[in-house]
Amino acid sequence: MKKLFFFLASIIIYTFPVLSNPIVLPKAYISELKFDINNNWVLEISFEAEAPYYHQQYDSICISTSYGFSRINLEYVKDSSLIMVVDSDSLLKPLAINKSGDCIKLYSYISNQYFEDAGIDSLIFGNFKGSKFDSIPSGYSIARIYLNTFTLDKSPTIGLPNDTIGTCGTLTGFMYDKNNNLISSGTFILNNPIIFQNNSMFSTKVFSRKFTVEGMLQQTACCTFRGIVFDTLRLDVYPDSIYYQDIHISSDIVVGIKERKTAEGKNFNIINYPNPFNLSTTFYVKVPNQFAGEQGIINIYNVNGQLIKTIRVKGNSRVTWDSKNSFGQILSSGVYYYQFVLGRQIIKNGSMILLK
Repeated sequence: MKKLFFFLASIIIYTFPVLSNPIVLPKAYISELKFDINNNWVLEISFEAEAPYYHQQYDSICISTSYGFSRINLEYVKDSSLIMVVDSDSLLKPLAINKSGDCIKLYSYISNQYFEDAGIDSLIFGNFKGSKFDSIPSGYSIARIYLNTFTLDKSPTIGLPNDTIGTCGTLTGFMYDKNNNLISSGTFILNNPIIFQNNSMFSTKVFSRKFTVEGMLQQTACCTFRGIVFDTLRLDVYPDSIYYQDIHISSDIVVGIKERKTAEGKNFNIINYPNPFNLSTTFYVKVPNQFAGEQGIINIYNVNGQLIKTIRVKGNSRVTWDSKNSFGQILSSGVYYYQFVLGRQIIKNGSMILLK
């Protein structure tokens, strides 16, 4: 089980008019939010491992939502705990959270001192500006994974340290450099490390939320990381779902990464029609005249990167695939990938959808 990773770069101070002369220490964090079957909310609050909660340290921990502001009743809180679980009944004044969307803020106060520029921990979801979640489905939670990262979680762990089980979807596809060469190896990190498969497809786990990103990290030979820019990806990720999206890098990458270069020349082409298709689709292959006599192959892969069918082609030709694998079994509906290989070189990649 992976624990929360909280990184505190500096002490941020906040002043709130409810209490006089408070100092706010951002030691408490919103860790997880869940609604029960009756739409009653439960909120998990976590503390830094170096600074567990002590009654004598704080006057109050307060929560605000779009419905108002209230303090946590400290009688409900165990001293020295690193995790606090509260609900509306745990507050001095009952407070609602709108399941359709809300902005929750958390404050931690110590009295008799005054500092400007306060720090507030917050969680935004639903129809509020800046939200990365449309809603919280029944049985799910929104959980904090890193200091600035919340994710939708289909396996809530209210009252326990958060883990990443049930928090990720899978992103898969092909990766190209700025010269449109296919990249088949290298050490890259998006949310998590990117893994390359034998067919050059990549896959990586992505935390479940509205995901907009235009960069990742690449590890160099000297064990340092540098930023890599690519065309913006926009996804709405849900746990245990698969998303197919190629990555087109627009910045330079470190020299020395193994690449499989695609053959140059606009006269190479392969398409399949119809797409989407039912039961069968036809591949139309076009090659330059100097390659007309060469034997090529079309490799077809499932979403897990497993080779399921190889079709041999020669020169300019067309060939029909009957949606069967190498054993003659008809495949189920879904997304499939294909590669056109000529002279041990990957020429083109594509995807297709089988619908029944």
